[in-house]
Amino acid sequence: MDPVRFRNKASGIGRLTLYPTRHVILINQNQQLNSGSLFAVVHASYSLQSQKTPMDVLKPKATKRWKKPGLALALVAVASLAGVLLATPQHAHKIDRSRVLLAEVQRGDLQVSVDAYGVLRSDRQTLLTALTPATVQQVLLRPGALVTQDSIILQLSNPELIQDVEAAA
Repeated sequence: MDPVRFRNKASGIGRLTLYPTRHVILINQNQQLNSGSLFAVVHASYSLQSQKTPMDVLKPKATKRWKKPGLALALVAVASLAGVLLATPQHAHKIDRSRVLLAEVQRGDLQVSVDAYGVLRSDRQTLLTALTPATVQQVLLRPGALVTQDSIILQLSNPELIQDVEAAA
């Protein structure tokens, strides 16, 4: 069995070892005690352990379980209170009523021009096709030009078609 340590005022630090024969051996005094004195010696060793001795080991104080969640809850409460105070109308910008222009809403076209840099792309893209293969001879309208349904954009030429037209005439 493991020895039980104790402090004896007369002889200093001692050790008790318990054996199955119910005898107690006091090692530093080298005397044998009978089983009747076992209770008194063991009881004395436990009462002495409550006093601070050099062999006592200090246990660190356990942090209480409510401290960390309580701190987190307090931080959330303070942040919420600050958000509510900052969002209230008393901290909003105030404008004089005479500086505000009011008008009645009407349905109609909105005439607004906006100057900006960028690329304007049509949401509808049209592919130009020809009935016969040809070569572009002249570009009449460039990108960005205003076109109508009758506008001629490119002039194409195909020497084989020109010969066929002349031969038919």
